[in-house]
Amino acid sequence: TTTTPTTTTTPTTTTTPTTPTTTTARTTPRPPRPGHRMRGVSDHWVSNVEDRQEFIGTLASLGLEPRVEFDAGVIAAGKASIESTVVGDRSGVFLPVNNALTPFGHVASFLEEIGPGVQHVATRVDDLIAFVSTANALREITGGRGFEFLDVPRGYYGFVDEAKLAAKVGGGDAAAAEKALRVAREKGFVDEFGLVDLDVDRAKLRDAFDDDEALVEALLFFRYDQAYKVLGNALTEEQYVEIVRNRILVDKQGDDGLLQIFTTGLLKRSPKDEAPFLEFIQRVCDVDEPKKSDDDDDDDDAGKKKKSD
Repeated sequence: TTTTPTTTTTPTTTTTPTTPTTTTARTTPRPPRPGHRMRGVSDHWVSNVEDRQEFIGTLASLGLEPRVEFDAGVIAAGKASIESTVVGDRSGVFLPVNNALTPFGHVASFLEEIGPGVQHVATRVDDLIAFVSTANALREITGGRGFEFLDVPRGYYGFVDEAKLAAKVGGGDAAAAEKALRVAREKGFVDEFGLVDLDVDRAKLRDAFDDDEALVEALLFFRYDQAYKVLGNALTEEQYVEIVRNRILVDKQGDDGLLQIFTTGLLKRSPKDEAPFLEFIQRVCDVDEPKKSDDDDDDDDAGKKKKSD
């Protein structure tokens, strides 16, 4: 995970739950908002260098100093490891600096193929969901032009199986949960991997399950239940669905939530080459911890906060 400003590993999913790893096609992106403009500000630039201390010294001459709250440390990813220090100034711009401690891994590969330089640039936006959905829609409209983002398996955000459904609404009744899921699959509401259709209609669910409101809301919630465990009621149901639709990653830093997405490598000479990339983020302040119980009963109202706003 490359999040600001605590990590500098390659961009993969953050807080990834144990879920099916199948990647399904994205649903049709929402059209861009006419005349919609978004503000973006620099959040952090990550550099890969051969001599980290020397580069930090150069940055110090520009008024950028190591931030005490983000101490340097060794970050391991499998057998690969790197050393990283985050420097910054009072303006709030951070510059994480990495060097490789092993001859393999993404930092070592970057240095070998490209040499010292900026690995990625992160821009903070006010509304990441609107930004990404607009970018995806424009790419669809123009036949592939514009930003291409890393894909994320749908199961990262949420899925349903008999055990989860039984714990949620069936009082542990596995047979009832199995029957309900069988109906949901037959009706096309849930696929073979337990992924709930993002655009499933509440009225059709009520009709299929004899107005069993608890079951209907549970199935809708399982579209994004794993993401809800990270951000709780900080987002509405509609926002959660758009996060899933656009494959936006969710994470938490202290009391704040973090939405982030990464582009694929830019200016690649060939598909497997290392290349710089871009990151876009949005910070969500003061995220409440989701209420927890043995069967997560309190999650039924997930994402409904401010739904009428």
